Amino acid sequence: MFKNKRIYLIPAIGFLMIILISSLLLSLLISQKNSISFFDTLFAATSAFSGTGFSTFNILENLTLFGQMMLLLTVQIGTLGFMIFFAFILSVRHKKIKLSNTLILSNEINFNNYTKVSDRTSKIIKYTFVIEFLGAMLLA
Repeated sequence: MFKNKRIYLIPAIGFLMIILISSLLLSLLISQKNSISFFDTLFAATSAFSGTGFSTFNILENLTLFGQMMLLLTVQIGTLGFMIFFAFILSVRHKKIKLSNTLILSNEINFNNYTKVSDRTSKIIKYTFVIEFLGAMLLA
């Protein structure tokens, strides 16, 4: 049916890559006020990506604004979903989504109308940002 039967490895490898890149970015000197071990940044990145938000260190005291923004971006990618974020990046760059990625994306958002997956993805992202903006305004 598919030429490449391992297309379902894409999300798993994507998750691993995002967590590793996030932990490497948190390990940079520009991200840290105080010295943090790589395993602590790996734990924080994994926790941020999964949405639990646990950390072995105080984020405000140990991370710079850059580090906090990287952690926030990791949380955002993790909570939206890696494949939805990937589709968002492709739509911003006006690129078409391949059929194999459309199948994975439709599985992630539990939507079987393959021709309208891009529309559904853009609606998810728009509603997410509107609700987050309103929540931030209420908290401010």
